[in-house]
Amino acid sequence: MQLTQRQCEVADRLLAGMTIAAIADDLDLTESRVNQIIRALKNRFEVGTQAGIVAAYQRALETGLTQSETAEDLSDAAGAGDESLVPQVLNTPHPLLYRLVAICLAALTLAITFLALTQFAVTLNDAMSANG
Repeated sequence: MQLTQRQCEVADRLLAGMTIAAIADDLDLTESRVNQIIRALKNRFEVGTQAGIVAAYQRALETGLTQSETAEDLSDAAGAGDESLVPQVLNTPHPLLYRLVAICLAALTLAITFLALTQFAVTLNDAMSANG
């Protein structure tokens, strides 16, 4: 089984009993990014818990786990792969702010669309009333 370098780093720290916050601090990542990597590890090892990751990772280490640097390079360069479940901009220190801005922009777009359709309906109704 091949893991990326980052997955190995996170799994090593889980094996050492570190918390998600401590792992994020140690690797200079956001907690959101660490959680993404943990989800990728759960999928890779086909387990449902962090304890399952630790047990599967220990077994993999005992049987000679290898690491794919090519996969890590591609993942970091393209922001793709198992670990990247959200856009890279959300892996910043303030992901909630970006989400809030995105929601506000979506709401504004919907409001403008609603107003435009309402105005069109009123104009169409007035035109039909004038002709009828």
